Amino acid sequence: MTTENKEAMLEGEGLLQGIIDAARKEASANLDQARKQAAAIQAESQDRIRVSLAEEKVTQDSQLAVLQARFDSQVRAYQRKLSLKQHSALYSEVLSRLESDIQEIPSRPDYPALLSNWIVEGILGLGLDEVIVSCGQNDPVDDKMLCECAEQAMRRTGRKYKVSLGYSNLIESGVIISSPDQRVSFNNLISSRLRRYKSEINDIVEGEACRTE
Repeated sequence: MTTENKEAMLEGEGLLQGIIDAARKEASANLDQARKQAAAIQAESQDRIRVSLAEEKVTQDSQLAVLQARFDSQVRAYQRKLSLKQHSALYSEVLSRLESDIQEIPSRPDYPALLSNWIVEGILGLGLDEVIVSCGQNDPVDDKMLCECAEQAMRRTGRKYKVSLGYSNLIESGVIISSPDQRVSFNNLISSRLRRYKSEINDIVEGEACRTE
């Protein structure tokens, strides 16, 4: 092989090596770029996944909150219903017992003392110097009792009272204390006492029912 041929061969090999080196560099650059693009795509995808998961969590939390609120509302409604049922049963039981006890009051040995207390209560409640007392036809109210009631009221207030007997044939048991012209009165008939007791008992029982809710 001549010297010229050798030089041509070497020149050709150098040219080919240059092409190969250039191709390798380009391939390496393309690979680096592809890796960067892949990493960017992966990072973007992960961000999208995180956002999507966060949005899904917010949606689920909102749905859970709605379900929880609905459940809590149903529980409160049930508790209220149960409480009202218990209140009604308790009120009926207490009221039945009270009515039974009150009907027996006129036959109790302490009934005169009870009437005396009711008369004093009426005297003090009206705040008048002179009152009349009406009572049931079988009630043991007499001038002596009225005089004692006037003295009890005077001991409490220091004022003098004139207490006289009015009607003594009321259909109901108990007393009505009124002014001489009967424009104002204090009703202590047994039926009226029962109505006041009913209201007080209802308030007490309702209070207990509310505390259990």
